Amino acid sequence: MRDSGQNNELVSCIIPVYNRQELINECVQSVLAQTYSHYEIIIVNDGSTDQTSDVATKLAQQHAEKIRVLNQSNQGPGAARQLGLDHAQGKYIQFLDSDDLILPKKFELFINAFNSPDQADIVYATTHYYPIDDPKSYFIWKLTDQPLDSLLPQFFVRRIWGTATPIYKHSILKQAGKILPLSCEEDLEYECRVGLQNPKLHFIDQHLTDIRHHSGDRFSVDNANRGKQLSHQIKAREHIYQTMLKFGLDPDSEEIQIFSKFMFLLARQSGELNLSAESNAAFELAQKASEGLSRQDRLAMYIYRIINRVAGQKKGSEMFGRIYNRLHKIKN
Repeated sequence: MRDSGQNNELVSCIIPVYNRQELINECVQSVLAQTYSHYEIIIVNDGSTDQTSDVATKLAQQHAEKIRVLNQSNQGPGAARQLGLDHAQGKYIQFLDSDDLILPKKFELFINAFNSPDQADIVYATTHYYPIDDPKSYFIWKLTDQPLDSLLPQFFVRRIWGTATPIYKHSILKQAGKILPLSCEEDLEYECRVGLQNPKLHFIDQHLTDIRHHSGDRFSVDNANRGKQLSHQIKAREHIYQTMLKFGLDPDSEEIQIFSKFMFLLARQSGELNLSAESNAAFELAQKASEGLSRQDRLAMYIYRIINRVAGQKKGSEMFGRIYNRLHKIKN
């Protein structure tokens, strides 16, 4: 194992995994190839039903000084990452999804950045996104090629990086609290709470992380159970709204308006699936955040509520969706 010889601060790399028997080894090997050797790898097997557990166990046996495997029943990525955090001993935390890769000098360059005079809480660098079988067709993922001063309010509108892009000081994550045990947008919700701690960011203008697209679902997507996904997404958004209020956004801010419109969309999608509790929760949140919306947008919410009362939630949501889409086509 090589060592940069510059530092001796532990990096904890947390890898949640579910049914990734063909990808987990390559992911772990990208960590084992680091030029900075003071790290630990925590693989959290989230109730895999294939041979993932066997592959992870074999890796831990081959690299006992570096790798630990934790097992839990299938609870989703939020609970898996939190279990890894609970056992992490490092000063710095790298979250790495089991189908992604990091380049060999990432830990070395990031540790150097953490120890630079600006005393960053989070370091990030350029991330490439590409089909798993065609790395040359990559594009820059989100805003990972841009120096940024803060996470908020940008994260309220969209994530500016992928889960594997940054490395955090463990201390800033402790300040943010625990990751919610959700399977959708749990990462976004958590990063918004991290952003509320006003962390200092440090950008490295170098490609050091790969996020790979493939035919299998990514860890947080559950296409077989869209209802569960919507439920978790709405729960995450409820917490995000509270963080927005703590951050002090004005009711008529662009971020709040975008949030309200998105919750209205989730309310309609849930209604079409006849998920009454989820639809009502999303619609209530959309209304709470609607103060800064245009008169036309608030009128649309009012019409939606009336149609639902008359036709029922499922039929009403479907009917309103057709009307809403037709009106937007005419408008555009």
